[in-house]
Parts: sequence; C-alpha cells; structure tokens
Amino acid sequence: QVGVFGTATTCVEMTTDKASIIFDGGSGIRNYSEHIMRGPASQGKAEFHIFMTHFHWDHLIGLPFFAPNFIPGNTINYYAVQPDLEEIIRGKFKKPYFPVPFEALGSNIKFHTLKPRETLKLGDLNIVPYELDHPDPCWGFRVETQGKVYAHCVDTEATRTTRESLGPDLPLYQGIDVMYFDA
Repeated sequence: QVGVFGTATTCVEMTTDKASIIFDGGSGIRNYSEHIMRGPASQGKAEFHIFMTHFHWDHLIGLPFFAPNFIPGNTINYYAVQPDLEEIIRGKFKKPYFPVPFEALGSNIKFHTLKPRETLKLGDLNIVPYELDHPDPCWGFRVETQGKVYAHCVDTEATRTTRESLGPDLPLYQGIDVMYFDA
C-alpha cells in the first residue's frame, strides 16, 4: 500500500504489515507529521526510515517541521546514496534557516549511506537505489515486496533513453508497469 499526505512538495509514505518508509522530506512531511503524532510518535515510541532522493530545497524543506524530531525516544533513520547526507541534514537545523540547532533535537537520529544499485532489506521491503537524470546527484528507489514493485522516481529528465545509456540502472527499470496510490 502506498499513501500520500499533503498537497505539497514530495513526501510519500509506503507501508506494509512489516515495514514503513518515507521518501523525501518536502513540505508534505509536516502534514504527515500531524497525522502520526496521534500515535506512538507522540510518546517517543516510534522509529522512522526516511529515504532521500536528493537535496534540493523542495525535498528538504519540511524536515525541520517533522514533529518526531523533537520527541525523546523516537528514532529517525535517514538514508541516501550521497555521502554528504549527514552534513546536509544537520545544515537545515542552523541559523538562518531554522532557529533550533540539530544538537537540541530530542530524537535519536541516525544516518545511513547506501550503495548504488545494492539492495537494502527493511522488514519485508527490498529497496534498491538507482540513478536518475537530474542536476546534482539524484537517486530513485525501487521497492519490491510480496511480488509487487513500486518505483519512487522523482525529478528526472529521462535523458538516458537507450539500453546503453541506462547501463547498470536498466535492470532496475524492468518490471515496473504501473504505479497506484491508495490514499
């Protein structure tokens, strides 16, 4: 099941019975935050997995307003292929961008650098980052579970259109037929 919160910049939640992940921290994550604060996150008993495609403002702008960041006991895991993930996220919690410094956040925040085109298993999800065609490093995510495939492919100009130009990313595009949202 894939759900979408907000009518804002990118923030997509994907859940199964065994896992829940979030793609990007755009302004939509604030609306999502309001929704989840009705549950264990408000008590510091939640864990989140946020996969970042890239670091343009429209994909980061909501992160300082993600309420679980401020609640002791919550764990927030950030994932990205880009090696400067931690530096970028920490930078959003600095003046003049935001008045609360990263060090004052109450949650336990962890950073995970992913290897391109290598599978990460999280619950019943197999998540593989693949390169997109967008200025600055940008990575999509192919998620497989229960015989189904979801591709989180945002901000791509699709300049690579042949088998040769897609290179090692070609197998990750195969088997993706349709995307559906059950909001």
